[in-house]
Amino acid sequence: AKKNLKEGTASEKDLAVLEGQACAWCAETLLSMTQSEGVKTTYCSQTCAEEGRLKRGSSTAGIRAQVFTLEGGVCRKCRIDAHALFRRISSLEPPERLNALIN
Repeated sequence: AKKNLKEGTASEKDLAVLEGQACAWCAETLLSMTQSEGVKTTYCSQTCAEEGRLKRGSSTAGIRAQVFTLEGGVCRKCRIDAHALFRRISSLEPPERLNALIN
């Protein structure tokens, strides 16, 4: 929304987001009860908050922790247990690490 405003292409939804009247992720109108309770929020739901934070990269450590919780250190694409590999390699002395990775 800020980028669109700067470029002069802001839509009504962009303006509503910037004014705190719409969700920063999905641009749906925020509930009036949320606004009236004195709770300042930029998202309409927990789902939008999580998606927005992930896409913005607001907390890379938090994102890594969430991915680890979901995947347990195992790559979904190649099925390598990267966490076990990390533990095994980091326990070795530096000269031994390269040999362990190659073999």
